[in-house]
Amino acid sequence: MTSDTRSPADPATPLGLLARAVERHQAGKLDEAEGLYRSVLDVLPTNSDALRLMGVLGLQRGQPAQALDWLDRALAQQPRYPEAWINRALALKALGRPDEAEASFRQAIAQDSTRPQAAALLADLLFAQDRLAEALALYETALRRRPGHPAYLANLGACLLKLGHPDRAQAPLAQALAAQPEHAGALMHLGLALMQTGQTEPALAKLAQTTRLRPDLPDAWWNLALARLNAGHLLEGWAAFAHRFGSSAQPEPARAFGAPAWDGQRDLSNKRVLVWREQGVGDEIIFASALPDLIAGAGSVIVECSTKLIPLFARSFPQVEFRPEDRSQDPRRTDIDTQLPMGDLFRFLRPNLASFNGGPPYLVPDPERIDRWRERLAALGPGSKVGIGWRSGMAGAQRILHFRNGIDDGAALFRLPEFMFVALQYGQSEAEIAQAERKHGVRLHRFDDLDLFDDLDELAAALAALDLMIGGPGTATDMLAGAVGTPSWQTYLADAHWDRLGSEGLPWSGSTRLFPWRWNESRKKAFDQIALALAEFRPGEGRAPIPKPTAPPRPLGATSLQALAELHHKAGRPEKALPLYRQALAADPDFVPARVNLAALCEAGGRFIEALDLLERAEVIAPAQPLIPFNRGNVLKALGRKRDAEEAWRQALRLDPGLADAAINLADLLIRGERPAEAETLLRDALIHAPGEIRLTNLLAKAIKEQDRPEEALAILDQALRASPDDAKLLTNRGGLLRILERPAEALADLDRALAHSPDWPDAHFNRGAVLREAGRLDEAVTAFDRALAWAPDDWEARWNRAIALLAQGRLKEGWADYALRWHESALMRAYPQPLWDGSAPLAGKTVFVWREQGVGDEISFASALPDLIARAGRVILECSPKLVPLMRRSFPAATVTDATPGAFDVHLPIGDLFRHFRAEIADFPKRQSYLKAPKKHAIAGPGLKVGIAWRSTKVTRERARHFFADPLELAPLLTVPGIRFVNLQARLMDGEIERVRDTLGVTIETLPDLDLFDDLDGTAALMAGLDLVIANGSATAILAGALGVPTGLFYVAHGHWDRLGTDAVPWLPRVTLWTRKMGEGWERALGEARRHLIARSTA
Repeated sequence: MTSDTRSPADPATPLGLLARAVERHQAGKLDEAEGLYRSVLDVLPTNSDALRLMGVLGLQRGQPAQALDWLDRALAQQPRYPEAWINRALALKALGRPDEAEASFRQAIAQDSTRPQAAALLADLLFAQDRLAEALALYETALRRRPGHPAYLANLGACLLKLGHPDRAQAPLAQALAAQPEHAGALMHLGLALMQTGQTEPALAKLAQTTRLRPDLPDAWWNLALARLNAGHLLEGWAAFAHRFGSSAQPEPARAFGAPAWDGQRDLSNKRVLVWREQGVGDEIIFASALPDLIAGAGSVIVECSTKLIPLFARSFPQVEFRPEDRSQDPRRTDIDTQLPMGDLFRFLRPNLASFNGGPPYLVPDPERIDRWRERLAALGPGSKVGIGWRSGMAGAQRILHFRNGIDDGAALFRLPEFMFVALQYGQSEAEIAQAERKHGVRLHRFDDLDLFDDLDELAAALAALDLMIGGPGTATDMLAGAVGTPSWQTYLADAHWDRLGSEGLPWSGSTRLFPWRWNESRKKAFDQIALALAEFRPGEGRAPIPKPTAPPRPLGATSLQALAELHHKAGRPEKALPLYRQALAADPDFVPARVNLAALCEAGGRFIEALDLLERAEVIAPAQPLIPFNRGNVLKALGRKRDAEEAWRQALRLDPGLADAAINLADLLIRGERPAEAETLLRDALIHAPGEIRLTNLLAKAIKEQDRPEEALAILDQALRASPDDAKLLTNRGGLLRILERPAEALADLDRALAHSPDWPDAHFNRGAVLREAGRLDEAVTAFDRALAWAPDDWEARWNRAIALLAQGRLKEGWADYALRWHESALMRAYPQPLWDGSAPLAGKTVFVWREQGVGDEISFASALPDLIARAGRVILECSPKLVPLMRRSFPAATVTDATPGAFDVHLPIGDLFRHFRAEIADFPKRQSYLKAPKKHAIAGPGLKVGIAWRSTKVTRERARHFFADPLELAPLLTVPGIRFVNLQARLMDGEIERVRDTLGVTIETLPDLDLFDDLDGTAALMAGLDLVIANGSATAILAGALGVPTGLFYVAHGHWDRLGTDAVPWLPRVTLWTRKMGEGWERALGEARRHLIARSTA
């Protein structure tokens, strides 16, 4: 045999192949490179370089998920690998996981702080998140490591510009251009920095140069348009404005119609023109000022606008047909001759300032609503009524510059007592308002019933009733005030907008007055100017008349009515949505969306029959729409028709196998109906059609858990968490599974992570409470359940589990109150015409029917309180499991015992309510040794201590199995105590269990072959009565023995149930001794206690 003497660079060696692969890769031959990388990995599967470069290939091909897999494999082999961490960060960024991307970038920086790339890329990531101060520091770090790098300089300048430092931005941007004169980003941002510092002509030159350099860059055109329009160069500005689509200001592309776009020149008489919305609501309001000119020249006009503007626009322009935006038919539309975006109204109809005609009011509020608002405002007291807003709802870093200090900038206004201020700031503003009121001693009035964001028709009327609106910069509320003729005073950051168009005001709004401030000044300056101007303000003086309706608005079509109804519906205003849905159906009885949404509204209001009628008719009209049978299934379930609901959801899935909501509802129904295997099959199929749907994965894990396969369920959640590591629902369900697997520390860690991401997620609080309860941390458990109920007050499971925790604490009155909720949504709760006894109504002379619930052990436990009821009632009829009837008749001769519902009684109650009514305190439990009476003892002849033994329940799931022994051999420490005669009390033995004990331990467990330990409880009681001791887990066996007064040792999981009621024993079973283990422990300690007890008894 000869040794291999080839050098590593030999192309035939793996490293030679790797070098060749890199060469092919660098040459752009990606397929060839991949084949060579795979050849290397066939020989060296752990080669970290080849693994990383496969990840790089994935990134280059736009396959970040595959790239991430390769990069994780590379890092598993070589954790200290900065290049791989950078590539991993880029893959995570592409997958939309910025937090993890940031962590990977930081890992790369920590491993090699000398290279600038990781710092610069992390800065880019943070810049995109508007974490500008952090980004700035990282760009500076990158430049210290690589001075003069043009991209780093350009990005540093852009960051400074966005931070509001256009003066400081200019130097790095100029340096970037000196190093790379054709760097379009640096050129564009330098133009903006020059514009914002008032250097208009140089700014225009730089921005125009950018468009020549990169005519394909929409942002370059947008910023040139902004600069030209700001300078008053309207024709040139509108020309650049035409390229706005795809820019950061208008990121969506222009819509693609079959009809040609209007060029501003073609004759529109007898033409049907569509004007379609763009940008924000404020922009729609602005551009609508030019609609009258278009209407005058066109045959007819259709306008697609934001739904919230339709009522106001329809009243203001009655000749126009207004509709909500609908892009679905754009290429195939035949109802129009030409079309244009709304912004082009100014482009074609406002070529100069004179064309704005002084900016008269043009929107028409509802006159009756104006009168109502005048009355409401007058009721506030004397003084001018001034609306005030202080920021936009769009709070990106660049826009924040326009309203840096919020309402505090306007402090000077609040020192003017003759004005009453009405807060018209939409969004989450309550905390700001409250703080301003405390800080400045001002009252900011607000009307909670006015939806400032969505109900713009109502807002327009409120604004028209005001004396003045103060705000800025250019929010939709400000624009609306000016459009209805209300004096609108706005703070205005000079040279940052296009809308002054080189004038001193807003040309389309003559009622608007601007109070400018510059980039190096505080907005407080503008508010101070407003405060000075208020001293000379006279309400109504010079105010243009509020426009009034000139004609009735065109009737809205079904589509518009439906859209308006849906807007109110989603905003939680069903009283406004309902009539609009009905109007939509009156306009078009076959309009399916209105039928479906009206049905949803009816369902939410409990009008299930009406909802079902609407959906059944909708299904006739549109039999192929899967959402209709889906919604029909929801209604049928609410009506209790579960089989029909199941078929409806199956129909929805036949129409759309990817309809995850239908699969989820159906699977949940199957799981609750104890059909988890069917649910599992359904969910696995659904995940084929919707592979990324986390809710399906969660429910699949639940279905598998319900089949006693928690480890497999855990593996499914673990796989899902690798893709979505911060998903609160996945973490919550994983925590629940870890509880079952008795891994409480890990469970709490997962649940705490879930709550860190979603503090209002009730299921996480619930699962946390369950883990804490089983860990014995009962105060914390109750707090966790309280938090769950704070977010979900109707969660009966949380209240039920809170009851268990309260009872375990010994807080009986509170616990029993919640314990009553065990019947929520349960078909087991019985409905009789006779009343349910509430524990207080007199029972003398009354017949009380007590009916059975839960399991046999529960019936035996609660029966301990029957003597109290018998003493108060005229007559008691007890229904119990048939196998308990002989025992209960003997034990409670004063009661009528049956296994069926009687024909006549006065009141009724479930047997579990006996403790609630008669055991409100521990002192209420009698100190009697027994309360059940066995028939004649079944004596076992011969010497020795006779000990009955059982080790599990006859109903064992994986979760219940924690309370039992799986095999009698686990009881070997007891079975090997000498001198004991063990007698079998285990019902439903498994094959060979008794024989295996005999063969392994040499111990005989005596059995009575003719005694049915499961069904013959009277015979079992006789056997127990003849024993010296019974040892069992928490099954009916131990409870029966204790109720008979037989000394009983009970293996017990501490805090696994409520039955200790805050004590160290079971209060109604004083002959029972508990041998406990904690969750997460084995039975060894408890078995040791039991063995010592048994030895002591056998030698006594």
